[in-house]
Amino acid sequence: MSSVSTPAAIRFRGDVHSSRADRRRVVVPRRHLRARVPRAGAESDGDKRGGDDAEGQWPAEPPTWMVVAEKFAATAGDVARITKRAMSRRMGAGTSNASEAPPRRRKRVAVLGSGWAAHALMKVADTDLLDVVVVSPRNYFLFTPMLPSACVGTVEFRSLVETVKVSNPLIQYVEAEVVDVDRTRKILTCVAPRDPYADPATSSCMPSSSADEDDGREVGDGFSEASLDASLEASLEGRETFEVPYDVAVVAVGERPATFGVPGVRQNCVFLKEIGDAAALRRRIVQCFELASIPGATETEVRNALSFCVVGGGATGVEFAGTLADFVRSDLAARYPVVADKAQVTLLQSQATVLTQFSAGLQGAAIGALEGAGVNVRLSVRVQEVRSDRAIIRNKEGEIEEIPFGMCVWSAGLDSRPLTERLVRQVGSPQRKFQRPRGSKKLAVDPWLRVVGADDLMALGDCSSLYGAPLPATAQVAAQQGAYAARLLNDSVRLGGGGELTSPPAAAPAPWQKKDALGGPLGPFHFLSLGLLAYVGDDRALTQFELGKSQRLRYEASGRFAFLLWKSVYVTKQVSFRNRVLILFDWMKTRVFGRDTSIF
Repeated sequence: MSSVSTPAAIRFRGDVHSSRADRRRVVVPRRHLRARVPRAGAESDGDKRGGDDAEGQWPAEPPTWMVVAEKFAATAGDVARITKRAMSRRMGAGTSNASEAPPRRRKRVAVLGSGWAAHALMKVADTDLLDVVVVSPRNYFLFTPMLPSACVGTVEFRSLVETVKVSNPLIQYVEAEVVDVDRTRKILTCVAPRDPYADPATSSCMPSSSADEDDGREVGDGFSEASLDASLEASLEGRETFEVPYDVAVVAVGERPATFGVPGVRQNCVFLKEIGDAAALRRRIVQCFELASIPGATETEVRNALSFCVVGGGATGVEFAGTLADFVRSDLAARYPVVADKAQVTLLQSQATVLTQFSAGLQGAAIGALEGAGVNVRLSVRVQEVRSDRAIIRNKEGEIEEIPFGMCVWSAGLDSRPLTERLVRQVGSPQRKFQRPRGSKKLAVDPWLRVVGADDLMALGDCSSLYGAPLPATAQVAAQQGAYAARLLNDSVRLGGGGELTSPPAAAPAPWQKKDALGGPLGPFHFLSLGLLAYVGDDRALTQFELGKSQRLRYEASGRFAFLLWKSVYVTKQVSFRNRVLILFDWMKTRVFGRDTSIF
């Protein structure tokens, strides 16, 4: 394999050792580099950005076939490692107590979160080499794409989760929330969860919902220093704090629903991000029908109670609107025949179409399918305010309208968490220099998923932004990043500072000098898109299968056949055999007995 020494054109100036004695030449494969040759008279990317990063250049994206081969080989290695671990435990060679010290000290990897990226890292991590500690307020992984189905009882909540200890019995789990990271001392400041039984007013066995968090920001603004400090103080108030040391920290805390400063959203809307949200929606839907069935209710009161408003035309909003329309038409109509015909599901979208990630043809098919299922699709409208019983919107003609509702679901977008914003501000200038778009509140990471400007710190999933190659905030991206980070850490790589392609500190091997599954140097992270799926109601779905960016390897379908593909993929993508069996039984029960309408 041909290689070249690192040219000056790809060196980044940053927080690195400046002594010539500490520098050494790094051999980087030619396939990982891309020369930047601006067109004559054209403004280069560096000129557009301005600043010290004008000389920098990130690795090029290899051909699709090479990415596919690397992913296949890496996945085969992951399966072999997981199988070996399971067999060792079954034969008694393993140990279920990860806190027992091995003969030699293992590198402690602190994983913040238990979502898609963290779950993939847990699965692939080699616990013979790594002491993995997961810190998260929830002790389970949640298969979020099927949350809309759980809202109406098509599947049960426990069919969508896998506890952390089941994902990898050899890791440590701490139920807590990380509120601060001391990068100098390598210490995580954590707060224990509130005891739900300490205060009778808050006593509940259900997981917390997204509505429990308040950003307090105005439209278009990020977190201010004062709001960050206030958020930290509120997190610490009345709760026990403790510290968790680490050698490498992996931030995978995801994001939370964004309100965009619209008044009344957090007070009057329900989000769809956690199991607590799905449980609240499930109760509220049936409660609306019970309210509408009270004797003496006027027709206006009935229509208002059975008006369901969904804000956001992304995958979550579209799938929930279609699923809710099915629930109303098939189950609630049979149980509430007198008032069911007054029910109306309305989808509000600020853009001129829905599901913007899909092709134009599938976007049109989605709108047609939703309207065929009974959903009133309103495009190019913006919500100005949400009151207790109505939404104030501005339509595409600029006129103000009021839409009464019995329940409003907000799925208009995501926003960074306070911890992510705090880390961005801690790192400071290096983050601001590499953030795209400017002012982004996500952690900018380099091609090896290292946080730019920080040592021994990685960021995965929705809370991160890959500089130079922005990736969609999807479960597919997060899962691939988590598996890649685990492979990198399994190779005992010393990460060093993120964002620099200069040589790391002396005697510390650079990430790209390790061997990957193909026998070559371990390259940077490359995302391999396998396609998109969305349910649009009435047993119809959209499927857009693809392999990377190749247009020749793309297959699109919509309708009932696509719905069968949607079901097949989601059953296959479940994280364990247990979950697959539970999902199949839930679908069978729903088909035979219908969905449950009990209120708990």
